[in-house]
Amino acid sequence: MNIYIRQQKSATILWLLLTIMSFVSFSNANAQCPTSCPPTPDCHADAWNGPEQTTYILCVGGRPCTITVQYCYRRACGVFNDVAVTCIAFSDPSCASNYTMAQIGEFAANAAFNHRYQQNDTNYTGIATCPSFTVSWRVYAASCWLNRDGNLLPCAGSGQCFATYKVCLDLMQYGCNDVPQQRIRSTRATVIASGNCPQWTPEATPCLEWCE
Repeated sequence: MNIYIRQQKSATILWLLLTIMSFVSFSNANAQCPTSCPPTPDCHADAWNGPEQTTYILCVGGRPCTITVQYCYRRACGVFNDVAVTCIAFSDPSCASNYTMAQIGEFAANAAFNHRYQQNDTNYTGIATCPSFTVSWRVYAASCWLNRDGNLLPCAGSGQCFATYKVCLDLMQYGCNDVPQQRIRSTRATVIASGNCPQWTPEATPCLEWCE
């Protein structure tokens, strides 16, 4: 019992440290993050709420890494649960190189979905339990992103990626070192729209494709 309690305390301390590191990193990117939500892609009478911020813990090569995600959200046409991801920051910049932009986009979507669920947003509570799934959730984001030392921002001139997601509630999911992880599991289902990426950036760094 004492060993279990010590493990739980260690996991809690680790989670707190990662969260602090992630918010420090995010504060560096925050000056460049959008301060408003993007235009609505459809259901134009239903405006975005936010932006909001949340964190998500990843495991990279056995060690944890945290991302902070800025997003907007809305209930669209009385049917869809939408999020718009506007900014992403890694607590450790080297973590970003371990994943494609499409994978990072999946993490960001899952972080936003889980945050809405944790906030007891009634629009986000009607979720099937895995392995069944719900398909009324959608993600809207820039098609192309620029990685500036672990801070990911939309590339200037980028189009938009708009996709539907399969979502379910996983009652047994845990994260790094037995820290209770997000309960929502999501997988991209269908890309509704995918814009083009600009061919260059001021930093001469290729833009990364979200919808790849």
